[in-house]
Amino acid sequence: MRRLISSDYTEREYVRHLCDLLGFYEPFEAALAAGNAGVKAPISPSRSRLLRRDLAKLGLTPAQVKALPRCGELPAVAGAGFFGCLYVYEGAALGGQVIARRLRQSLGPTQSFAFYHGNAQRIARHWKAFCAYLDTREADSLAAVCASAVAVFDAFEQWFEMRSQSTAMEVNP
Repeated sequence: MRRLISSDYTEREYVRHLCDLLGFYEPFEAALAAGNAGVKAPISPSRSRLLRRDLAKLGLTPAQVKALPRCGELPAVAGAGFFGCLYVYEGAALGGQVIARRLRQSLGPTQSFAFYHGNAQRIARHWKAFCAYLDTREADSLAAVCASAVAVFDAFEQWFEMRSQSTAMEVNP
């Protein structure tokens, strides 16, 4: 992730990064959708859809995108854990705004940054709505919500570590 904001970051690295993000976000969003059953929590629109848009603009075909590996090791998305997972999902969109500015500097303004940039006003509205909703969830254990959020960050880190090792093996058999 540190490379992402380097001034010498390349388009090839960016494409690889987006592929890996899709491999995490697509199953994560499916888990969130399943965990959202019966809960009226506000959830941002699909971010994996934005990743697919970026990858298409960067030249990947639908078949190539479909063949990308997907993360199979996600934390439980149930009960209070759902809210910890959703906290990470919604909060990551805010951080994407900062990353998009850095990517524009290194990759140029004509690249596709739908995933990272999105709609800043909509992202802010979703974040505020989610925080307000979370404040109404007094019955949920704050410790359980936090533990779930940490579990998502851990799963994300493990996924990217595994993908970087896999990419290294592809490049250096």
